[in-house]
Parts: sequence; C-alpha cells; structure tokens
Amino acid sequence: MKRCAWLTVCFVLVSYCSFSQQHVSIRDFEFLVEKIRNDYPGYEAKVTPALFALEDRIRHKLELHPDSSFYYFSEYTSYFRDGHLRMGWLGGSSAPQSESVTIPVHRIDRDSLMRKNSDSQNLEGLWVSNFGEEIAILRSAADTNSFDGVFLSDDEGFFNFTPLADTIFAFTAKGVAPGFPKKSLALLRMNRKILEIHHSNHRFTRKSNDDIYDQAVTYTFIPSCPNGRNNYIMASVLDDSTFFMRIPGFYDYDKERIEEMLTWYRDDIRRCPYFIIDLRGNRGGRSSAYEALLPLLYTHPFVLKGVEWYASAGNIEEFETALKEGDIVGGEEGIAWTKALIREMKKHRGGFVIHPYDQGESDTVVYDTVYAYPRRVGILIDKSNASAAERFLLFAKNSAKVTLFGNEHTAGILDYSNAVPHTLPSGRYELVLPMTRSLDLPDHPIDNIGIAPDCRIPFPRPTDLYDKLDSWVYFVRNYFQLEDRLKQEDAE
Repeated sequence: MKRCAWLTVCFVLVSYCSFSQQHVSIRDFEFLVEKIRNDYPGYEAKVTPALFALEDRIRHKLELHPDSSFYYFSEYTSYFRDGHLRMGWLGGSSAPQSESVTIPVHRIDRDSLMRKNSDSQNLEGLWVSNFGEEIAILRSAADTNSFDGVFLSDDEGFFNFTPLADTIFAFTAKGVAPGFPKKSLALLRMNRKILEIHHSNHRFTRKSNDDIYDQAVTYTFIPSCPNGRNNYIMASVLDDSTFFMRIPGFYDYDKERIEEMLTWYRDDIRRCPYFIIDLRGNRGGRSSAYEALLPLLYTHPFVLKGVEWYASAGNIEEFETALKEGDIVGGEEGIAWTKALIREMKKHRGGFVIHPYDQGESDTVVYDTVYAYPRRVGILIDKSNASAAERFLLFAKNSAKVTLFGNEHTAGILDYSNAVPHTLPSGRYELVLPMTRSLDLPDHPIDNIGIAPDCRIPFPRPTDLYDKLDSWVYFVRNYFQLEDRLKQEDAE
C-alpha cells in the first residue's frame, strides 16, 4: 500500500514538472512570435501562410518535447532567413552546468616547474601562450595518468590533458575564457617544445629563461591542425609596391587599432601604388570602425543609401528604456541622437523613418581629396563577410581603384540590421532582432545573395590565416603588377 502511495506521489510530481516545462516553453514561444510579428522590419515582406503553419507545428512539438525548445525556437527564426534575426542561449535553470574545478595556487611551485622544463618528456612544467600568457601544467591529483593546467593569472578555470598516444592528448577545458573548445585534441610538437590545441587559436611553448626566444618560437610556429582562425589585425609593407592590412573585424575594439595603424603607416600607404585589404573572416561590427579607411578608397562622387528605422511600439520602447537606464553610448551626443530618433518614430508609429540627422542630407558621397596613392586597392573577401563588412564593400565597389578578390560570395546579411537582444520570459534564451531595413530594398537585396568577387582567385582559401601572408595575398600583388606592366607595354 505504501509503495503504491509513493508511486502515485512520484507520478504526480513528474506530471507537474512536465506540465510546468510545457507552460514555460510555450510562453517563451508566444513571446517570440509576437515580438517578431510586431517589431521585425522585414515581417510584412516575408510572412506567408507557411509561417502560420510552422507556428502551429512548433506549438504541438513543444507540448510533446518542451526540453527541445531552443531547437524549435531556432527552427522558427530560421524561417526568416536573416542572419541578424537569431536565437541565443543565456543559460538559466535548464542550461547544462559545468563542474567548477580549480587547481589550488599553493600547489604551483614555479622553480620546480621550470626545472622540469629543462628535461621533461611529458607536459609538466611552465608554458607560455602565443598571447604571452603563462600556464602551469601539473600531474592531476585526481588521476595520475592525466595532467591539469591553469593560467597563472587566473586559477578559476582549468584544462585537463589525458594521454591517447605518446604525443597526443584528449583536451578538456572548463571555466576558462572563450577561445578554447570544451573538448578537442592537444599535440606535442617540435621535440615536445610546442603544445598545439586543435580547433583553437591558442598554442603554447615550453617556457625557457629567454622570453624573447619563447615568443619568437610561438610566433613562428605553423599549426598542423587547420583551425580556420583569422584573429589578428596586422599591417605590413609587403614590398616597395604593396602595403598589406588584415582586418578580421569591425567592432568597437577594432576601430582604435585600425586608426592607429593607418596613422603609424601613413607614409608607407601613401607611397605604395598597391594597397591590399584582407577582410577574410570579418563578420562585421560597426560602420564607424572602418570610416578612417574610406578616404583612401574614394575616387569620385557616388550614391550610397543608408537605412530606415521601424517605428514599432516595441522599438520605441527599447530606445526609451535604454535612455532611462543609461545604456546609450556616445555620451551627450549619443543621447541627443537617440532622443531625436524617438521623436521622429513617434510621429510615424507603425511606419519607417529616416533618422532626422540624415533627412536633409544627400545620398551622394563626396570627399575633398582623391589620393594619387594607393592607385589600386585589392580587397580579399570570403563567405564569412557579413553586415558592416558588406556595407564597407558596397562603398568600396563604387571606387575606380578597388577590385574585390575571392572565390565565393559574401554571407549576404545586410538588408535588415542594427539588431538588439531581447530576453525571453524564462530568462533562458534571447532573441536578437533587427530594427532597420536597407533603403536599397526592394531593388537591390543582399540577404542570402551576398556580394560577388570581381576577380576569382583559383587557389583554395587557406584554412589557417593567423598573421601570415599566403598565396591569396601574393596573387593580388602579382595581378596588380602584371596589370601595370601590360598597360605600360601597350602605351609604348
């Protein structure tokens, strides 16, 4: 009897939990549907009966499988085929919790670990990363057959290395900053002096007493596992004719670096006839980050259209809340810009508005100066280029100096932009939703089409770029040199 009563209680609890999970998932989904319907500037252009059928189908799936809600929410946002409209996972009670494990600082004896570095055949010792960070690796207390590692500057996260072969290890990272895969492989190379983490932009050199030597080794090392990373902003004089600059992002933190490099190398750029800008891996950011580049590309006036803001009730409220909570960037100027936009949106609720600061301006782009050098600008592009990177390319394509080089179209994520996150009621997920649409629509869409290269490079895209030069860069340089040589021969 007691057993039956206990089973009944268990059944009730399980049923209640299941019902509660269904309720949370469906509430999140209804918020998602309403938010997109009311505030997405591309909704009217994309809604079809198929969308309503999808909504009904997902509601039914959520009743059966509420634990898969993130998958179904993503299925719904994917319908709109807009890279700026997407789901994000914030965590919360249903998010998997990683085990918090640390290596106590008192176990790390730097002198002892440095002695191990001189003749060690395993991982124990001190290592330095390609970013200059030091990591201590010790034999694991929990499993003497494996090794634990921790950054000396931050001992709250850790790595574990479990041997699979003589120089191959199963790698696990927990509680560390982004940039490391949770699970991957690690490989000892160069007579066990380099530790390469696969699918990561980190690698480590066994530390010596010469920091310059250690960094030179790490900097020169070419990874054996393709990681597909392009994380370095860099600039260099390639030769007397060519200046090279790699820009993997247009985010706020890239803006200062780009401007610094253009200042440092101002004379080199102005004396070289060719300028190569490598945008491979650049997924966008903010247009303000690339503004300093634009005068170098300019050759003549042209029309470049901007965006218009969707004056929905939710979007107006979003700006008002940001003002109230002090989340507006740009100081007093940013606050004034936001207030002016809110006033304009309230005059045209439910419609589209151009920001008042832009209304009296012509779409024609005009600069005071056309620089003689660089005479030719080659921009390397790939399928990852999106958003602000594509906006930059639209400017560049209007220049007589510029040729786009690559072997595939860009990502095609630009028609609807200026996306902001919205937390779903459960607090577990967020919806990222655009607030503007391009004034080039509907005649010249970019989404899911992208921008094509002007000149196709026949060589495959290198899987690892880092800060190295590669065949694509030299192809552009050679192309420009041969182009000029041919013109000179024709003139003679």
